[in-house]
Amino acid sequence: MSTLTVEIPDTLRRKLEKHAGATGVEPAKWLRGLIQTTLQQPRKPASGRKKPANLLEALADGIGVCDSGMPDLASNKKHLAGYGK
Repeated sequence: MSTLTVEIPDTLRRKLEKHAGATGVEPAKWLRGLIQTTLQQPRKPASGRKKPANLLEALADGIGVCDSGMPDLASNKKHLAGYGK
């Protein structure tokens, strides 16, 4: 078996030791099990969602979140004057 040294904050170490005392499982054994379980799970994108199929899906959460202050922006021709020239 190999040794891996990991630095963790003191508060996290205290919680780990408290958990070990409460469950009777050594911290190293508990961490090995946690690592093993995590590595056996299928990988998912960081967001927990499937990879978007296209740009529209990728930007879907941001569409319509900003308010221009003009309720008729897309339908009023005066707002579209000069657009595309």
